[in-house]
Amino acid sequence: MENGRRNNSIRYGLAADLGTSRIRLSLADLDEEKILGTVCVRNREEVFGEDVLTRIEYASSGEENRLKMREACLSSLREGVELLCKQVLRGREEGQDDPLLYAERVVIAGNTAMTYLALGLDPSPLVKAPFEIPEHTWPSRSGAETGLPFAEEVFFFPCPANYLGGDLVSGIYALGLENEEDGTALFDLGINSELVIKNGDVLYAGSCAAGPAYEIKTQGDDGGETLTGSETVALMAELLENGALNRRGRLQKEKDERITEVLSPLTGRNVLALRWKDGGLIPQSAIGTFLQSKASTATMIEYMCGIAGVEEDDLKKWILTGIFGNNLDPKAAASLGMIPESAPEKVLQTENLSLKGAEKLLLADDFSAEEAGILRINDRIRYVQLREVEDYLEMMVPHLFF
Repeated sequence: MENGRRNNSIRYGLAADLGTSRIRLSLADLDEEKILGTVCVRNREEVFGEDVLTRIEYASSGEENRLKMREACLSSLREGVELLCKQVLRGREEGQDDPLLYAERVVIAGNTAMTYLALGLDPSPLVKAPFEIPEHTWPSRSGAETGLPFAEEVFFFPCPANYLGGDLVSGIYALGLENEEDGTALFDLGINSELVIKNGDVLYAGSCAAGPAYEIKTQGDDGGETLTGSETVALMAELLENGALNRRGRLQKEKDERITEVLSPLTGRNVLALRWKDGGLIPQSAIGTFLQSKASTATMIEYMCGIAGVEEDDLKKWILTGIFGNNLDPKAAASLGMIPESAPEKVLQTENLSLKGAEKLLLADDFSAEEAGILRINDRIRYVQLREVEDYLEMMVPHLFF
């Protein structure tokens, strides 16, 4: 079997977006330069921890645990390939090919933690001062080396920093952000909120872990439900507009009949809460947490604009992406002070840039040239470690209001 072919038939390739909870894979026909289909599978690393930090802690405790995490990730990728075979090639005549098979090339984009775990590397430097990761780029390697025996060559997107991964680099590559006009911002809202501002030859990048706090879990006898980040932003904007929420984020009982008093199990005192669907409750404390996350995001934007030498209102384009950003109402976000007031008129929203970048590279006419170009993009990124900014918490204070 040579050059990814079986019986001189179709040359296949795979692109993967290696997410914390889900992995998305696309199957491509490299000869026709087209994507044949895409599937999504859960990341089996979840059994070792729902969040990234728990998985890092588990994998950092020994080589055996790292091997378990790596195998969980690889088994998820193999599951995705099996699904692609069944869904995309169902009904083909016998002997036409079966990509379970063999892929000439696999391109993988993931955040830094997921990339380290997939490669079986020790992830502990990601969460320990001075937060310098030992490896940022990896040469293409054989599928056998990577643990994917159905692949001839496997490429992982580079990871510039501990909280800035290959998924964002893939998004930058998908957009051609390095060639956009100065003052273009890529804002990826997901598990982390990541911001990249292009100015001159530099891509200024920073991140903050505000994403998960935008999701609110209601309290109820049935366990409650979880509002997505975009649903939460829309609700907060509605409450603020009708006066049911003041600028300090406090519920105003007389302004909305859904607001009620409930007994707090922690303090034994009555506290305000918003009645939600099916009897669920959104407590005042959840709104306070949301406000802090909003402040963190707004502070990141303010600080990164200062580092990049661009005024917030002078940013020419906002590209919103990520599982949260793609569905965000920009006007609602601006009304809360989460993004600048001028941003909604300049917003372009797009989904899953990480996978799009991996697909773009997979289908490139000159893979080696494109790979070199991606490494040059990585070199142009200037990462700002926001947790090391001494007065960052003080900078957040003005943003702790709607």
